[in-house]
Amino acid sequence: MRVLFIGNSHTYFNDLPELVRQQCAHKGQPIEICMLTHGGKGLDFHATEPQTRFNVLYGGWDTVILQHRAHPMGDLALLEKTLEDILVWVRQAGSRAMLFQTWTRQGEEDAQEDMSRVYRQLGEKHNIPVIPIGDRWQAYRREHPDAAFYRSDGSHAAPAGSQLAAQVIAEALCP
Repeated sequence: MRVLFIGNSHTYFNDLPELVRQQCAHKGQPIEICMLTHGGKGLDFHATEPQTRFNVLYGGWDTVILQHRAHPMGDLALLEKTLEDILVWVRQAGSRAMLFQTWTRQGEEDAQEDMSRVYRQLGEKHNIPVIPIGDRWQAYRREHPDAAFYRSDGSHAAPAGSQLAAQVIAEALCP
């Protein structure tokens, strides 16, 4: 299976795609990975990048995982429009898309439900699965409040947070 990750620092911190590859390999499902990431950028940025279009259309990807900016999510109408643009390429390429549901900043956990709802609505409207990373992140943090999931910036994943994110993605890719 070939998987392309499109996102930002939430994808590249701690080499999340490699952690996913390792977890899928452990389950007996080898995957090839690649990532197109730019810190602080959302899908609106990626939709205008020629490398995104080219890689989606001609990379031979089985799955394209799409991660939007999280803090803040920004203009939701623009998110939907650019998601639609990228989905055209994904479908033309015969790939499947999945949405990478992000997590909230440390101390802003009450906003997770709103963020999750946006992803669920986009997934339902466009008939694409949502990888519930943010939901699982918050559930785990409620049960283990001392878990070191955040880096000192309160936004990005510490290694333990990336391990959980990788587990949730691997469950979606390699059940």
